[in-house]
Amino acid sequence: MMLVYLSMIEDDHSRAWFASVYDQYRDVLLYRARQILQDDRDAEDVVHETFLVLAGQPDRLGEGKDPRNKAFLLAILENKAINLWRRRRHLGEQVTYEEEAHIPAHKGEGIGLDVAIARLPAEYRSVILLRYHMGYTAREIARMTGKKEGTVTRTITRAKTRLAKELEIIQKELQSI
Repeated sequence: MMLVYLSMIEDDHSRAWFASVYDQYRDVLLYRARQILQDDRDAEDVVHETFLVLAGQPDRLGEGKDPRNKAFLLAILENKAINLWRRRRHLGEQVTYEEEAHIPAHKGEGIGLDVAIARLPAEYRSVILLRYHMGYTAREIARMTGKKEGTVTRTITRAKTRLAKELEIIQKELQSI
């Protein structure tokens, strides 16, 4: 697999950098993909797609062990995994609520939040995860994504509004059970 990625990168420095990023984060990405998808083959596919994105844009990440590298790769991976999960669900596969939420079947605080986040469009889901799950500021997210800070701030605000609506829908669904 590594040869496929390296063939997409033009200079030797970037190839060496990519190989070190691959070695450093592959297992972390695979673990997270398995958590979301609950399927080894699908998880491998999503990790592959994530590294294809990175090989096509090697300048998107910093040098060394910059924590933003991990956040960026996880954001790409989670978007791809959740999109695959949605396609699978859309094709009519039977998925229970507990499987859909990726949480154990129990009543407690936070139930449905994962589902609500998964239902968000990819752009909103990314900023919510980067801001509130990984703790990055709007300025840091803007630097990672190449967008203006004001744009990121507005996107976060819109994402929170949409997330609140999704949580209301889920609450109504839970009450009808």
